[in-house]
Parts: sequence; C-alpha cells; structure tokens
Amino acid sequence: MRTLSARLGRRWAVLVLPLLVCLGCGPSAGNLNPVKGKITFKDGKPLTKGAVVLRPNTAKGNTSKFEPMGTIGPDGSYEVYTQQQPGAAAGTYFIHINAQGDPPADNPYAIPPPLVHPKYQTDQADFTVEVGPSAAPGKYDFQVTGPD
Repeated sequence: MRTLSARLGRRWAVLVLPLLVCLGCGPSAGNLNPVKGKITFKDGKPLTKGAVVLRPNTAKGNTSKFEPMGTIGPDGSYEVYTQQQPGAAAGTYFIHINAQGDPPADNPYAIPPPLVHPKYQTDQADFTVEVGPSAAPGKYDFQVTGPD
C-alpha cells in the first residue's frame, strides 16, 4: 500500500517537471555577434554615461524581434546585449543614444538636461550600423554632438 506522501510526490513531479523544462522556452536571440565600441563627442571627449540602443532597420531587411542595448561607461565604452546575452544578431540597425546629465542642484525633481542632440534618439537613415560576424576595429565607435 502506497502512502499519501508517495502519491503526492509523483503528482508534484508530473506537474512541476514540465514547468521547469519550459523555463528555458521562449524566443531565442539566435546567433549573436559582438558589438563593443566607444561613444565620443566630436572633440574626442567620451560621453560618460547613457545608453546605446540598436533598433532593427526593417527597410534594410532586419527582421530581428529584439533591440540590443548597452550602458555607456565613464570612458565612453559600451557593449550591447540581446536577451541578456552579449552581442546582436546580424543586420542593419538604427543607432539610438540616450544620455542625460544631472538635474540642477536647486531642483532635484527637474528633468535632467540632455547630453546629446535629440536627433540621436530617433531613427535616422544616416546613423545606422551593419552588424556582422567580423567587425573591423573601431566599427562600432560613434561620434555625437551635444544638445545645441
């Protein structure tokens, strides 16, 4: 005669095991290519904070469902990640750069001032990058202008 705990143990295993297997399910980022670079202003000084977002350019055939993104470090360097994995799928992307300064000391609730021109936060035909398996040194380095 089986005990109640033995019968419940098997039922739990039957219910829980498929759930554990499906934790790995979901859309895959596919084959990713390393995308690392540096963001600087035209005078060569690094953009010291912000984020880089790559938006798939569907007009150029990029059908990726993901927008790789990365944080800009104090030296201007960044690395993009897709689904928490380093890199981006091959294809053409619009480059978006979002960076804001600190709010004024006398009003910490004020909207922080932008550090880059607003055009870097929209899809621009002339600010794109082609991601692929072999990138030349500096391919993912970009220069930006300030907000004025």
